[in-house]
Amino acid sequence: MKSVSSYDPIWNDPDSKNAELQHVWETLSAIIQLYRHWALFSIQGSRKALTTGKEKVPHFFAPVVLNATANQDPVLDYRRAKLVPLPKVRSYRNLTIHILRSNGIGKTAMREAGEARLRHLAQFVSEHTKPGDKWMVVTHLATEALARKHLPEEIALTGHWGSLDGLNDFRDCNKAVLFGLSFRDRAWPVSMYFALRGAQTKEWLRSKEAKAIRHRLEVMSIAAQVIQAFELAPLSTGHSGITMEA
Repeated sequence: MKSVSSYDPIWNDPDSKNAELQHVWETLSAIIQLYRHWALFSIQGSRKALTTGKEKVPHFFAPVVLNATANQDPVLDYRRAKLVPLPKVRSYRNLTIHILRSNGIGKTAMREAGEARLRHLAQFVSEHTKPGDKWMVVTHLATEALARKHLPEEIALTGHWGSLDGLNDFRDCNKAVLFGLSFRDRAWPVSMYFALRGAQTKEWLRSKEAKAIRHRLEVMSIAAQVIQAFELAPLSTGHSGITMEA
């Protein structure tokens, strides 16, 4: 929150004034939600945060899902959703996966090392492109612009983690690069579990059960995003290549 003088010029601009008032309302609404429910305090480097969560799906409702990533969705898993098998699913038998193992594949590390790594990626794409090939390159938002700078637009389309669901932009791609992986905030799995099962004690947070649940939710989240990325391009047709930093 901040103090704004009554003489500040923003009050003469309706758009600026409404934006300030909207920000105040959103901040107060967030504080109210924290007091109504449980609050989880977390520290990441110099950043401190209070988070809370609440399940909105009625408890008597059991969803039926037709989705390629449904069995990796932690929310649907804890809601005991019924997953309906599709009569015809995509096969990845002709898919070739090239895996580059490296440390530092989160958004911060990838942003810091992005320039050098993208030069290597551009060389890899150039050496493995045949006539008619089209690459889908998924990066972190912080490195997407840099990827567009290094990768030729005529053979490579870029997208970023967190903004892939429902896209049809990569339907003509037959090769893909997952340039880094999308890791959730470290407080996310605990907040998610509390929202689905209710707040737990401080002792539980230090237990082996809590550690196992956090790991499971983190892995499921990453797996769902990777599968979703695969689904964006028809990689099952023909001999395709996927490069993933892992």
